[in-house]
Amino acid sequence: MYCFGCYIYSIFFFSYFFKAKRKAKKEDSLLWNKQSKSALKKYSLTIIIGFGILLILKNYGYINLLTPIFLCCYATLLFLLKSKNNNKLYVLIGLAILLALYCFMIPSYWYSSFTIMVIAHAAFGLVEKN
Repeated sequence: MYCFGCYIYSIFFFSYFFKAKRKAKKEDSLLWNKQSKSALKKYSLTIIIGFGILLILKNYGYINLLTPIFLCCYATLLFLLKSKNNNKLYVLIGLAILLALYCFMIPSYWYSSFTIMVIAHAAFGLVEKN
């Protein structure tokens, strides 16, 4: 579970980093500007808080709450790092929260919810790329 979360956050971070790098190169601006430093702070804070909560829940034996909390942290991360002109991410944020509620009510639904979230995120990326 932790490895999967680390992979997701790492992929999210590196995709965001390379997207920002391309955008900075296209606009002939600096990569580490005020906006990117702010995004890095938000990202780091969300990861530290999210994994801290997940670790505490695991240590107290609340294994069934790991996936809903992870999906809520993921939705928070999407909300914090969304750009001002891309309001379409609200669909992914809503889907992550909805799947978190399903996982909270049906704990065995965690694998399906991750699968649905990955497929939705990939489809969103393909649609937005064009």
